[in-house]
Amino acid sequence: MTIKLVSFDLDDTLWDNLPIIVEAESDMVNWLQERIPNFQEVYRATARRYRAQISQNRPQIQYDMNKIRMSVLERVLQDCTDTKEEAYELARSALCIFHGRRNRFLLMEDAEEVLSTLSEKYSIVSVTNGTSDIRQSSIGKYFEISLNAANVQAAKPNPIMFYTILSQADVRPQEAVHIGDHPVDDIECAAKIGMHTIQFHTLARGRQRDVSPLASCVVNCLADVPKAILEIENASSQ
Repeated sequence: MTIKLVSFDLDDTLWDNLPIIVEAESDMVNWLQERIPNFQEVYRATARRYRAQISQNRPQIQYDMNKIRMSVLERVLQDCTDTKEEAYELARSALCIFHGRRNRFLLMEDAEEVLSTLSEKYSIVSVTNGTSDIRQSSIGKYFEISLNAANVQAAKPNPIMFYTILSQADVRPQEAVHIGDHPVDDIECAAKIGMHTIQFHTLARGRQRDVSPLASCVVNCLADVPKAILEIENASSQ
């Protein structure tokens, strides 16, 4: 069976996500602190509670982390400012600060070279539960389709993102390979609908995942992905 499509998870597969989120949050909070002297204190005391309330009261936005983050910021800023209008404008600007850092990706070693190589032979797509905008990256040009949980109103391990990608690309599951780090959200989810899978698993990253028994292949560095896809292609054609 010829492989036609390769899908990638983004966070913790093409880049290490935690340092980016920590720095983006810090940039956002510091920007607001410069304008609202008591913001940091109020944010630390109330943000978690407000987030829980918003998740409970507004289940329709549970898959859209941007809307959740915006709503939390508005609630906190309403405790610090004079009007809801001021809170809204500050929250909207702060979210831009957050994403300014969020979308400066620290790519994994060999990520761009691997994508460039694969894009010469396969359609490249991305599926992520996160809020990163791959179009803001130097590697965005390699992706024909990019979906996140907000797009489809469901998060992995719900397989709807995979079904949507396959449908849009007009590719059967057995003609596709998914690469990701998470044994359930990526590997189990994709494998159960008939896709081939490659789990990215390396001890160098500090937050190791279990290796899924459903993984077609396991790689410890992205440079090994093209070879793994060829092995899958050769095995499936026998």
